[in-house]
Amino acid sequence: MLFQRETKRLLGGLLLLFAALALSAAYWAVDGAATLLGRLDNPRLLEAAAAVQRGSIYDRHEQLLVSSSPAGSGAGAPMLRQYHIPAAYSALGYYSLRYGASGVELAFDRHLTGSDRTITLSEALEGELLHRHPAGGDIMLTLDADIQQRLAERLQGFAGAGVVIDVPSGEILAAVSLPTFDPNTLDTDWDQLVAQSGNPFFNRIIQGRYQPGSALQTPLMAAASLIEFPANRQFESGTLPMELTGISTDGSAAQDIMLECAVRLPERALTLHEAYIYACPSPFAAFAEEIGSTVINAMMETFHVEDMPSLPGFPTAAVEPLAAVSAQSAADYSIVADALGQGDIVVSPLMMALISAGIVNDGNAPQPALLYATRVGSDDSDRTWERPVQTVPTFPIATISTARLLQDYMREAVIKGAAQNAGRPGVDIGGHAALAHAGDETHTWFIGFATLQNGRGVAIAVVVEDNADPGLAADIGGDVLQTAHNSQSS
Repeated sequence: MLFQRETKRLLGGLLLLFAALALSAAYWAVDGAATLLGRLDNPRLLEAAAAVQRGSIYDRHEQLLVSSSPAGSGAGAPMLRQYHIPAAYSALGYYSLRYGASGVELAFDRHLTGSDRTITLSEALEGELLHRHPAGGDIMLTLDADIQQRLAERLQGFAGAGVVIDVPSGEILAAVSLPTFDPNTLDTDWDQLVAQSGNPFFNRIIQGRYQPGSALQTPLMAAASLIEFPANRQFESGTLPMELTGISTDGSAAQDIMLECAVRLPERALTLHEAYIYACPSPFAAFAEEIGSTVINAMMETFHVEDMPSLPGFPTAAVEPLAAVSAQSAADYSIVADALGQGDIVVSPLMMALISAGIVNDGNAPQPALLYATRVGSDDSDRTWERPVQTVPTFPIATISTARLLQDYMREAVIKGAAQNAGRPGVDIGGHAALAHAGDETHTWFIGFATLQNGRGVAIAVVVEDNADPGLAADIGGDVLQTAHNSQSS
């Protein structure tokens, strides 16, 4: 009897143990699976990600920018991401098993990994039997590698940004943000990059918040046109420097800043038209006081100056603001400081390029686009590119007559004004070179355009940080516009 009781007791314990195991297995099979799969420390997630052959990235002419290949010869070797063109590093972002993804790699991650489509049974069986890596889809960007190369070369050695846009499509032909990093050595260099001054992870094109300075004179000239303010009105202040008092940046103590023309001129009176050509601040200060804040604010709103446009999948919120791109923080701003681009208005290079694109497009600014085409499939013979359907409308910033007047002003600035360095033989270029102040630094702007046949064109915005030579920004802009003109005309 004692033996039977012990046997029953042992059997009951075993049954309870099996029941607990069954319940646990059922939980992990049904409810707990998602929790386990979602854990960042799950090694199977890392193994699965390492096994995916991410799709390749190309420029608009099918020049290879990024590809994936096995890191070894074994069947289970992880895939290694390779970035082929240094000039495109800042436009592409990075992909890392350790640190995730950014930029283009993040924005189009679902297509590049193939997670945006359903894998067929035959594809799954073929992959298992032949030990093939699961493959993602390829993407073709709107970037033009030749224009990208030229823009990166001209900005090399400076902190700043530049962006080139096709008109009227809004397709981004080139985008450079400096300083940047080499995504091929990201895992090795990560700690050094995080500590590096200038923040190479900061996308200045989209996230940059820059003082526009006299780059805001273009919307102001549009306001003068719309209210029929005589552009030939003379201002005795003309070429005289102008002092703004009590300006504070980055939360620092208020300071006085001296604003001057972008080019050295003898002391004389100037018309508003001439003040624009030479990017002189004093006549615009008098103009702003005369027309008042209502007109100026309406024009800034019409030009979407303070909008911070982005691209699908890209963040717009600024991370660590840089000293050269931080917003002013003084509590009290005058309309003059705002109109002169030294108040609380800050802009991104992408927005300034869109304004320039809107001007050359007769007053209609395009929406920016970076994706040109996609393709899927494992058989090269069956991999055809498909263009995305885009129905994004343009947004008006000026009337046709005002836009064409601004085009003429900008051409004149290239012919004989502050933007002379942008001129190139045989290319119709208009532009505006400008100075802006942020904290203890000065940076220079160039916004401009080049016209093409059949109503097309290219637009550009360039900002060079910690530099007081607007001729440099204009020369960079003109050089890149010439490259874009030649590329888009061929």
